[in-house]
Parts: sequence; C-alpha cells; structure tokens
Amino acid sequence: EFNIAITGVMNAGKSSLLNALLKEDFLGTSNIPETANLTVLRYGNENKAKIYFWNQKEWENILKSSQYNKELQKFVDELSQDINIKDYIKDGGLTQEIETKDLKNFSSAKNKLSALIKKIELKSKLDFLQNNICIVDTPGLDDVVVQREILTKEYIKESDFLIHLMNASQSLTQKDLEFLINCLLNSRLSKFLVVLTKADLLSESDLKEVINYTKQSL
Repeated sequence: EFNIAITGVMNAGKSSLLNALLKEDFLGTSNIPETANLTVLRYGNENKAKIYFWNQKEWENILKSSQYNKELQKFVDELSQDINIKDYIKDGGLTQEIETKDLKNFSSAKNKLSALIKKIELKSKLDFLQNNICIVDTPGLDDVVVQREILTKEYIKESDFLIHLMNASQSLTQKDLEFLINCLLNSRLSKFLVVLTKADLLSESDLKEVINYTKQSL
C-alpha cells in the first residue's frame, strides 16, 4: 500500500478535505471539533464502512491514563452514565458493519459512542484508490483521548506521504511545528504537503502574510 496520512489539530478541516475527495458528505463537518476517530479509506467494489471498537485491554489503558487527566476523567464518567460500555468493549474487540450514510452517527464527536471506537474503515469505489492507495484521516493532534493520538502516530510511522492541514487564521501553532519535526525525525516520511484551510476567511493581503510567515518559520 501507498499510505497517505491527513493530519492537523482539531477543526483544521480534515473531514472537509476527505469529503471533497469522496464527493460525498460521509463525515460530519462543523465549526466545532467534529470527527473523533481515525478513519482509513481504501478501495472497494461498493461503499462500505466497518467500525472497530477498543478491546478490553486498550480500554483499560484509556481508563488508567484518565487518572492523570481531569478532562478525560470527566469525559469517561459522563460516558459511563449514558452508555453501557460493556456492550461495546469486548476482550477480542468488537467490529460492526454499517451503511456509509450512517457514518456520521458514529464518527461525530457529538456522539459519545465515538469514544469507544478505535478506528473506522471506509471502502469506496474511487479510481484514485485502485492501485493500493490508502488514505488515513486522523483525529485532531490535541485529542483528549491520548490513545487516539498514539494510534495516529503509529499510522504515520507507516505512511509514505503526509498532508498536514492548518487553519489559515491560526497557522503553524507550536503543536503543528513540534508534530511536523517529530514526523521527519521518527517516521519514514521525507516529504509532506502543508495545506492552509479556511483561507476564504482572510483578505488577500492577510493570506499572503500568513503564507510568508508559514514558509519562513518552517
């Protein structure tokens, strides 16, 4: 496979880019952090989606990390009140096939069930995916569930090309810079493409200033 990773902080526009490639709004988009899960896009004869839930051991690791993270602890406590976690977290890991039209109901951060999902595999009959090309849409780099960030980094290690998205109004944060340097040092990536999103919200002169700043800083 030739693996392409799409990365960026939350709300950078990763799902909008993937929807544009797919020419369908499979993944939710909004002005707040939307897609919570790592989504792997591969070629298939028909559009299909498969949900992979965390297994018992992985979920226990998430619970352990929540002991040191108040925000995550609060999140897990609220989740336990609304969902019977045992229905989804199994020793061997539960998988579930769904219709692509229902994908937003699982991938959206608004749906608390998304916290129990490890990854989503999406198959689509797109020509540019035919020659074993795989696109990985990653959760935000500033994800409260640290395990999803770790999972993202593992996929990036196996990636051949990186498309890193940055909101033009908040271009090249410290998180962006540290992440890109880390990718070059700790993966087989030798090249990446930086995309400034939401550029239409800036004037032409402000956008030129942002582009120059980003290039010089990188």
